[in-house]
Amino acid sequence: MKEETPFCLNPRFTVANWYITVERRELSSSEVRRLVLDAIGLIKDVRGEAGLPICLGIEETSSRLLKGVFKAEKISRERRADSFYALNYSYFEPPSTISLDKRRPFWDSHMDLPELVETATRYCAVHEVIHADDYGDGNRVIMETMRHIGEAHQDKLKISLRLLKRSHAPEFLKSKEALIRMWAEQYADMITHYRTYLVLRQKRFPKIDYLWSCLYSDYFPPNLLTAIECEKGVNYVLRRITEDIGKYCLVEVLDEAEEISKKNAEKYTV
Repeated sequence: MKEETPFCLNPRFTVANWYITVERRELSSSEVRRLVLDAIGLIKDVRGEAGLPICLGIEETSSRLLKGVFKAEKISRERRADSFYALNYSYFEPPSTISLDKRRPFWDSHMDLPELVETATRYCAVHEVIHADDYGDGNRVIMETMRHIGEAHQDKLKISLRLLKRSHAPEFLKSKEALIRMWAEQYADMITHYRTYLVLRQKRFPKIDYLWSCLYSDYFPPNLLTAIECEKGVNYVLRRITEDIGKYCLVEVLDEAEEISKKNAEKYTV
């Protein structure tokens, strides 16, 4: 009888001891629980090793999730499509339920890259733990960002609403309140993806940069934050998204990234 390949890795691994082959089999709910607990360990490691202010309430979040519910289920294509970014194989339900797609990311891919499947699965678990941590803070990011957008970006809201009303967008989006919430929720998801990427990058997970490049979006892709990071450093970006809650949103991120891009283009203009 063939010996089953273990699924979970020790989160304190290095590329040098990467050896596991991930089989194309479905996740179980018990494995989701282990992945979530491992994700908590990864976040704590990165906070301790690099001093990065990620998940400031991780101890409280950890205690809540230890009593939580963990599900491995088939996440429908419709639900996955209703997300701001790709790699949406998981979701968090307050106060402490985390679900992962039992078929795992890249299940249908023809690429023979088991380490990509493993890293993407870990990415989903870390992503939902960060969402759970933000929830523990009263979803302050979304609430304060909504207030900021409503106060600081009336001009852009008016332009966007005018375009939406002429388009085939869903009717529920054609109100200022709905648009403000959508922008705030997309910003919250963007910075959750960025923090997730930082955790896995710090721990040197294979193919993490490839995964980051998969998070495309026609508007406000998360790599705007890494563009800012390249110019101003990771601590600057984390300070903006943690200390400047209610002062920073998609609009400021886009403006800052465009300013950097323009400045860099001028350096190479003869």
